[in-house]
Amino acid sequence: MLDFYARTTPHAPSVMAPGRPPLAYAALNDSTGAAIRTLRGLGIGPADRVAVALPRGADTALGLIAVAASCACVPINPDLTADELQRYFSELKLKALVTRADLNSASREAARALGIAVIDFIPGPDENLGDYQLTGPSVGSAVAGGATRAEDDAFILLTSGTAARPKMVPLTQAAVCRSAFNAGQVLSLGPRDRLLNVLPLFHAHGLISGLFTALAAGSSVICTGGFDAISFFDWTKALQPSWYTAVPAIHRALLTAAEQDPQRAERSPFRVIRSASSSLAPAILEGLEAMFGVPVIETYGMTEAASQIAANPVERRKVGSVGRAAGPEIAIMDADGAMLPAGQHGEIMLRGPTMARGYYNDEETTRASFRGDWFRTGDLGYLDEDGYLFIVGRIKDVINRGGQKISPLEVEEALLAHPEVLEAGVFAVPHKKLGENVAAVVVLRPEAKVRSEALRQFARKRLAAYKVPGLVRAVAALPKGASGKVKRNALAELIADVPANAIATLPRSDIETQLAKLWAEVLELPEVGTDQDVFALGADSLAATQMRSRLRERFNVDFSFEDLFDNPTVSALAALVETAANRGDIATPAWRRADTAEAPLSFQQQRMYLLSRLDRTRYNYNVVEVALISGPLDVAALQASVAAICARHDILRSTFTERHGEPVQRLRRMTPRFERIKLRPAPADKRPAIVRREATKLAQYRFDLGREPPLRVTLLAFDK
Repeated sequence: MLDFYARTTPHAPSVMAPGRPPLAYAALNDSTGAAIRTLRGLGIGPADRVAVALPRGADTALGLIAVAASCACVPINPDLTADELQRYFSELKLKALVTRADLNSASREAARALGIAVIDFIPGPDENLGDYQLTGPSVGSAVAGGATRAEDDAFILLTSGTAARPKMVPLTQAAVCRSAFNAGQVLSLGPRDRLLNVLPLFHAHGLISGLFTALAAGSSVICTGGFDAISFFDWTKALQPSWYTAVPAIHRALLTAAEQDPQRAERSPFRVIRSASSSLAPAILEGLEAMFGVPVIETYGMTEAASQIAANPVERRKVGSVGRAAGPEIAIMDADGAMLPAGQHGEIMLRGPTMARGYYNDEETTRASFRGDWFRTGDLGYLDEDGYLFIVGRIKDVINRGGQKISPLEVEEALLAHPEVLEAGVFAVPHKKLGENVAAVVVLRPEAKVRSEALRQFARKRLAAYKVPGLVRAVAALPKGASGKVKRNALAELIADVPANAIATLPRSDIETQLAKLWAEVLELPEVGTDQDVFALGADSLAATQMRSRLRERFNVDFSFEDLFDNPTVSALAALVETAANRGDIATPAWRRADTAEAPLSFQQQRMYLLSRLDRTRYNYNVVEVALISGPLDVAALQASVAAICARHDILRSTFTERHGEPVQRLRRMTPRFERIKLRPAPADKRPAIVRREATKLAQYRFDLGREPPLRVTLLAFDK
């Protein structure tokens, strides 16, 4: 996280008026203007399409702005496979791909396979992020002119629906600008605001309702490398953002982290929180507002509307509603296209200047998605007398997994590619954290012996991780109607008698017992059986991240995400841990045994080290704990106890320095600094104030991290 986190210099352009394209206006910035001139010189014109595949963080934002100010920009999801990208790149007829020179990514592989030019993004120095460069081969004759116009396409965003192929949505400069301005108006954003953006920029939510909404308001943006609950609270304290926007899965993760340690959310800098992408449970909304002490604004959006459609006004919110129109015009229609009055349920329809004109290279889907000039969302809802929109369901079969839209047909195609699968049906099942998860039932060939775990691994090689079914069950046949089509709404009944949370086998070894307990803690379950698929129980990428951390702490092994996906049961993971033990991988590494041996810092340590170096006081990151003790005290026993704690915890015996410009840590054989300070006699009622005064002085101790361990114990004793 440090590389992206460190590259988060706030970017604050002038306030932009509605209708004035923010991307073209950004061309007035020297670095963006230089990038436009470079792309024009390489032969890229306003009508061309260029994909951007960069690591999440500030560089992604800079790259997207530069490309979108020059032509139609296609932000790339780094989780997509090379096969998926090759299909999309071919359909989009890309002119070029912008990526990092040091990345050998799936996008670069797909571009090479199709003969698409690759333009390298060379990052600028940390002190001047805008001093980046674009270098690459010429794709044609130099093109005259500068930034694009309001009616030109700014982005083509990939989205998923009920079709087997994700749809491609072109959005104009004017649509992006107006939608960003609308979202900022709802939140009353101004130049003093600062967004903490933890969302990816290849989706409309993070890109338009996050990044460009902040920029359109003339405010600053903190671009992170992704979401991590613990780091989130550290960022809020260090960088003081005034708002953030996220999907319910992230809100819930923050709420859970704060419940475990309430001090994390103390003195929140936020003045408002925004939620979008899927419905936010009332309990989560109430918990967020109680935790942060600020209003949570529920909104409704979709890619085809350039993100925001409706939002709750800050001053008058309605629980259960996604708010009033805050972008396109909203209407409710019946199946025949007749307008319905307030209170009646029907399909939610949209029209207005922020709407996409249709789908790229898909005339049939475009025709089916419009009724006149009204866009059909496929969502069911109603408007109340005050114009507030309530969503009650969906017409489409799309699965909304924590804000990620997944096409069942695309997942079915991946499963059907397995030689032992005859038929497949994919559908949504309720998920405690994500709202919905992906489930699948398959009909296998006679005598087939493939297991559910193997099918999940097979699908994972062909699909992005968030599309892989968390639950796969083999059945005798799929329910079908008279026409032979699968009755998708009946698929869930096939797994009703095979509960995913049934305990199959109890732990058989000490390692299995520990792993079962760890997974149960991460998934917030009473217990986890050794043969249960944890991803069917609700594990997701956030849970996998937490489990990786616990495995490092408990067993001193650093397994990859792929290791966890490939070993989704306690028994399989236990075998992996035992194999690592037999190879000696669990043995204490040499750098932890040898005095003065050096080791690299973790991402969290690098981030805190950097912040401490930037802090001139050298004590702002001190944490002071005070304990008041009365009565006789065995000082020698206390000192021995502290020494024993330090011997058990390496971090309390580590010092930090730099070698060749890179921070490193050294594990030392040393005891913490222990000192005694005698205080003058004082009445009992005066002593707490004296201790607080002395503790304040101690809190300003300037640690030399290169020589001293990060722990100091001071005993304040009042003379009799």
